[in-house]
Amino acid sequence: MDKQRLKNFLQTSQFEQALAELDSIPNTDWTQTYKLRCLRGMGEEAQAVEFARSLYAEIQQKSGSPPKPEIADQLRHIALIFCDGGEPKLGIDILSGLAQARNDNASIMREYAYALTCDGQLAEAIEQWQAAICLDPKHVGAHSQLAKLHCRLGQSEEAYNAYARAATASEQEAMFIEPMVHWSNHLVSTSQQSNYQLARLWARKVTRDHDLHSPKLANTPQKHRKIKLGLISIGFYAHAASFFIKPLLRNLNRERFEVSAYHESDRNDAVTKQIRNLCTTWYESSKLSIDELQKRIVEDQIDILIDLSGHNPGSRLAIFAKRIAPIQLSWLGYPSTSGLSTMDYRITDRITDPVGLDDEYYSESLLRLNNGFFCYEPLPTAPEVKPNTRRDGIRFGSFNNLAKVSPTTLDCWASALRKTPNSTLLMKRHQLKHKQVREFFWSELEKRGINRSRVFLEPATQRIEDHLARYNDVDLALDTSPYNGSATILEALWMGVPVISLKTQRHAGRISATILHRLGLSYLSVDSIDEFGTVAALQSSDFDKLDKLKASLRETMKRSTLLNEKQFGHDFGAALSRQWQLWCDQQCSVKDEAVAF
Repeated sequence: MDKQRLKNFLQTSQFEQALAELDSIPNTDWTQTYKLRCLRGMGEEAQAVEFARSLYAEIQQKSGSPPKPEIADQLRHIALIFCDGGEPKLGIDILSGLAQARNDNASIMREYAYALTCDGQLAEAIEQWQAAICLDPKHVGAHSQLAKLHCRLGQSEEAYNAYARAATASEQEAMFIEPMVHWSNHLVSTSQQSNYQLARLWARKVTRDHDLHSPKLANTPQKHRKIKLGLISIGFYAHAASFFIKPLLRNLNRERFEVSAYHESDRNDAVTKQIRNLCTTWYESSKLSIDELQKRIVEDQIDILIDLSGHNPGSRLAIFAKRIAPIQLSWLGYPSTSGLSTMDYRITDRITDPVGLDDEYYSESLLRLNNGFFCYEPLPTAPEVKPNTRRDGIRFGSFNNLAKVSPTTLDCWASALRKTPNSTLLMKRHQLKHKQVREFFWSELEKRGINRSRVFLEPATQRIEDHLARYNDVDLALDTSPYNGSATILEALWMGVPVISLKTQRHAGRISATILHRLGLSYLSVDSIDEFGTVAALQSSDFDKLDKLKASLRETMKRSTLLNEKQFGHDFGAALSRQWQLWCDQQCSVKDEAVAF
């Protein structure tokens, strides 16, 4: 039997051919190992687990300790199959012993880290990934997996650094530079200039890595015909973005626009159905290759192509590196520049992006809408706002993504707690189910003079209605900085909870400023950490005034531009129409010049 032939089958994912050959020869330790690898590679989970169980039972009966190399190799693959099959503790039992016996073997350490990850032992998994990296510093996958773990725990700076190491070790730099661009928005040290430079680096790399010759477009430059609008998003489901997408789609002038949606997620739910029904054409595009998706869009003759995801995980911003629509722009889902010279415009407003502040550090031209760059749809089943019956001290709260809780954020929160006697803080997020995450925030706030007895840390609740109801136990919400909340801030306000926010120079740090401005609450948007604490204490000093504000906030929101869908649909559509007419004029001018020549 030619072993090399079998290896070639495995390396080229020809698992069925390999199994056919394995079935024709007698069983040995190495053939059984190859069969395990084939079944795992084919995704035959039930069959793989059944075979792994039978082999493991045999090994336990006859194997010595430590196992001989052939059996150790078999055990590794058995453990990985157990992990894949939802039984990671069995995998951990096997791999912990192997790792202890072979603590100089980077591959075993990586597999042990994977097993711990599958079991949700994230702190322990991080230690093992780091140990594996010490043994094999150039292993790209280890750096990438470590970065993903830091992401899951909301550890922004660590995630950024791990992706940077992966980019350094990899020949496919763009794959890892993109998450660096994303995570740089969370870092206190990032400026709009540094984010722009990193995004431009990614754009150069992605252009190098792909054949990016733009296709010939067949769009006719007619000013007054119906415009074909294309929206690409990872958020066409019960995702935070959906609260902003639906109001726009409901209120675009359908005599002027037809809408094609390209759904870049494999998640489909009731919200997906709602969004789909608001579109002219719908594509489940997540399984298409970049070339296939670009070809689809060109064939659809999309006039204005809009990206709603930016550099967020799961997006495919690279398709915009080709000119596949006459006008390409970004909106909503990402707080900074794409870095692409082929991205023509970015929808924003004068509060989040003041005129002249950082225009030069966007690869796009900024289109500033007069009444704000988004409109919000509150959850229809949101519970009613209840009056506060507690009078034993102010309860601050933050239900924000923990990745946004920077050192600056913690400084702000500590300032508010120090300046407000008898106050407490409630944090609520899914990562807080992990002991090491809770310990991190308690210890960080203790360093800032806040006793842990004043800080309540809760994991997320499954039902969104239960999540929103928890705001009825919060008096004032504390925002994150330099990356503000968006949907989280709006849900707090809808539940009658005022929000105090520290604004910064970047768009990401001015999102709450535009929200509060539109509600007449700009005094809650502050310029320094000390002012953050002072305003928190001032707002906390009068329960009756706070109660009145809480009781009135929902009605205030209903009357504001934040919920004025018709106004927003008009403003957005008018901005797109202006750019379309400009493009048509430019095409006609080019034709006139050609004729004159």
